[in-house]
Amino acid sequence: MLNKLEEMGLVGRIYIATEGINAQVSCPKEKIVDLRKYCDDELNLKGTEFNFSTYHVKAFRKLHVKIKKQIVADRLESGSYDLSKQPVYLTPEEWHEALSNSKELSILIDMRNQYESEVGYFVNSIRPDVDTFRDSIKAMNEICEGKQNEKIYMYCTGGIRCSKAGAILLSNGFKSVYMLKGGITAYGRFVLENPSITSLYKGRNFTFDKRLGEPITNDVVSQCHTCGKPCGTHTNCRNKTCNLLFIQCEECKTRLKRTCGTDFCFQLVHTWDEKYGRSSTFDDVKPGLECVYDHIHRTRPRLVIKRLGGTTANISTDIIPDIIKQKDKQTKE
Repeated sequence: MLNKLEEMGLVGRIYIATEGINAQVSCPKEKIVDLRKYCDDELNLKGTEFNFSTYHVKAFRKLHVKIKKQIVADRLESGSYDLSKQPVYLTPEEWHEALSNSKELSILIDMRNQYESEVGYFVNSIRPDVDTFRDSIKAMNEICEGKQNEKIYMYCTGGIRCSKAGAILLSNGFKSVYMLKGGITAYGRFVLENPSITSLYKGRNFTFDKRLGEPITNDVVSQCHTCGKPCGTHTNCRNKTCNLLFIQCEECKTRLKRTCGTDFCFQLVHTWDEKYGRSSTFDDVKPGLECVYDHIHRTRPRLVIKRLGGTTANISTDIIPDIIKQKDKQTKE
């Protein structure tokens, strides 16, 4: 399968588990028909819906196919819920109508992580301050406690997290659970194809690829983590040893050389650029050290960035000359 997909020019991530398949890929436009035929005829996936984005670029470097225990990890005991008990899938048009009718809407939950909902969300949604899907499930259970007979609406990027979250609620006695079919990605297409409507989603849809998001509306609902000005664009610190995920405006990006601004990161890329030159796109700097932050801290920039300087996980700037020497050695070899 991998060879065949690579021949078509696909790049991205495909996760395969007993509970289903999650594929996030970029495919050359001229190969879409071939990909659909391959899914139908050779992979026995006839009728699979392709959930197209509204922002088309080559969003991945390579193609990865992985076998996983779960498509999205919930850390729940096996058999604690019935995945066949699926919520009601509302098309973007049906979803828009339901959310526009305040009498219909009871509870609206954003099932994404905090760094995703920071740059975009549906108006009046509950946006839990969470970092993982299992934390989202815990927050969902707390929000919905004692409300088994109320209507529960939920949404996520593409729908996969909601299909599992909805099954958990329905397995625990909830009667009316609804989710946005195709997620924010599909709603973005609906908004684009129907310019006369007013989008109920504001801002950007965060994506787990090199785009780090696609615009749904022009609303800016977040701020630059460095200076506090309105900004809705995520980036990663140019120093891959840091790799902090944060929001940065163009002004700060230029001033801080696309780093998070901490002493080690800024001084490293400054020295690197002076030695090797800088590309116009602020290419990543890879000093050959392990990433210093775990997932939680890497996506919590306010815990890391100090506006007047600071250090990166106690890494001293004294080691920068050694990093440059090692780079020179590798270049000569």
